[in-house]
Amino acid sequence: MAGHSHYCAAIPCTNSRNNNKDLCFFNFPKKDIERCKRWIINTRRTDINVGNVKYRSLCEEHFDASQYMNPADKGVARPRKRLMPNAVPLIFNIPNPPRNPVPRKPPTKRVLPQAAASSKKPKGNEQATEDVPVPACLGVSGATPNKLTVPATAKEIELRKKLNICRVKNYRLSKKLEAMNKLVEVQKAKTSDMQSVINGVSKYLTGLPLDFFIAQLRMADAKSKKKRWSQEMKALCQSLHDKSPSTYSMLSSKFALPGIRTLKRMSKHCKSDGI
Repeated sequence: MAGHSHYCAAIPCTNSRNNNKDLCFFNFPKKDIERCKRWIINTRRTDINVGNVKYRSLCEEHFDASQYMNPADKGVARPRKRLMPNAVPLIFNIPNPPRNPVPRKPPTKRVLPQAAASSKKPKGNEQATEDVPVPACLGVSGATPNKLTVPATAKEIELRKKLNICRVKNYRLSKKLEAMNKLVEVQKAKTSDMQSVINGVSKYLTGLPLDFFIAQLRMADAKSKKKRWSQEMKALCQSLHDKSPSTYSMLSSKFALPGIRTLKRMSKHCKSDGI
């Protein structure tokens, strides 16, 4: 495999390091995967891939002069020539040679119409103007009725920019407020449905069973870190855990119950308080 590095990997090229000592050979950029793929595609060889280009190289005849650090090095017998960091071979004697990609223009920056109008700078001797009311008795010719154009100061232009920024922020905040209002309405609907269920169940359950049912209903959608338990529920679960920890762990997999850490914390508080 190491012998491949002495020959040019291009299909019709017969240059080698032994026969053409004045030519420079460049290894495939295996560390730059995207550029290495472009090298392989441009050679039009199907037996080369990113995994077996370690000992393969191309001679300098397949690179344009613009691909070198110093374009004058193209064709000159020098021991070492340097390619550009993004150099790609483009010169091949094949039916369908690769084309030099045309660089794309950078995308234009989008601005709001009001911001664009306020940020437009006057050209030459032109000055930004604004309309102010003028008394009709002055009789200024060439101006709109009751208005006179005067140049806007730099401070006024800056204030207009800030005003446009505030308008954009106000619009975004209004959208967020609408989304929050929708969430509040959904939460209210859930609360009303839950209360109706509790009212219906309270006809058949009372006391501790009713409290347990209400706790299960409220903890169904709550996150683990946002669950709050009453003292009665903690005491009930503590008694269950003390009688049979294995049974309590089985019940915890089926129902929403306080964790072991919560019960231990409660027992510590009870001992410290002398209960």
